[in-house]
Amino acid sequence: MIAANGPKTELKLVNELQNRADVRYVYFPEGSLPKAIASALPLVDTEYFAFLDDDDELLPGGLKLRHEALRSQPMADIALSNGYLRKDGEDTLYLHHLEKVPSAPLETFFTENWLPSCGALFRRNRIELAYFLDFHPYAEWSWLAFRLALGGKRFCIIDKPTFRVNADTPGSLSKSTAYRRSYIQLYHRMLDKEPPENIQNILRRRISQAHHDLSADALSEGKIQEALGHHLQSLKTLSGWRFLSYSRHIVSAILKK
Repeated sequence: MIAANGPKTELKLVNELQNRADVRYVYFPEGSLPKAIASALPLVDTEYFAFLDDDDELLPGGLKLRHEALRSQPMADIALSNGYLRKDGEDTLYLHHLEKVPSAPLETFFTENWLPSCGALFRRNRIELAYFLDFHPYAEWSWLAFRLALGGKRFCIIDKPTFRVNADTPGSLSKSTAYRRSYIQLYHRMLDKEPPENIQNILRRRISQAHHDLSADALSEGKIQEALGHHLQSLKTLSGWRFLSYSRHIVSAILKK
C-alpha cells in the first residue's frame, strides 16, 4: 500500500502507482503524516505491516530479514532492525544499543530511539490501532516507541542495516523550532502515563534540559522575556539547579537592554 498525503504530490509518480496492479494507492488531502498513517492502517489486511517515509530508503532484502525474524520468534510482536544514517554524503550506523531493547525497552529508549519510522515490522494482530490514533505532533515515533514499551510489547532484534535515513533532507520538520518545542509537551505526556520512578526521573531531567535549551535559543535571538521564562521553568526540578549559573547571562542581557 502507498499512502500519499498533502497537496505536494508528484503527479507522474502518482499516475504510475495508480496503474500498478501490485500496489494499493490511497490519498489523503491533509498534509499530516500521523493522520495519514491512522487513516491508512485500517485498510491494511496483511499479517504484517511496516512504514517508509518519502525521504528514507529500504535496503535490498531488509523487509525479508524482519519477516524471517518474526516468523522464527512467534512470541515477538515487533521486529526492530538497524540501519544507516546518511549525512553529508556518508553512511554511519544508526543504532548502537539494539541488543538491550528486549530486556529493557524503556531504559534503552532514553539512550536512543530504537524506533525510526522505517526500521520496524509489526504483527497486525498484536499492535492495536489505538497506538497510532493517539499520536503526538512532530515526535510521533518517540511517543509510539514509549507507549509500545510501556504497554509490554515484545521485540526481536535484527542488528543489521535494513534501511537508510537521509538526514540532509531540506525543510525536514525535525530541524524546526516547533519540533524541538514539542518535546516538552511530549515528556509531560509521558509522565502522565505514570511510568516507573526511574523513568519519571529521566523525564523530569529531560524537561529541565529542554527548557534550558529553548532559553539559550531565545537569548541568542534577543528574546529576553522568553529566555527568562524558559530559564525559570528549567530550575523547577532538582536536576535544574545545574543551570543556576546560567542566570548571569539572563541578568546581563536585561541590564544591557
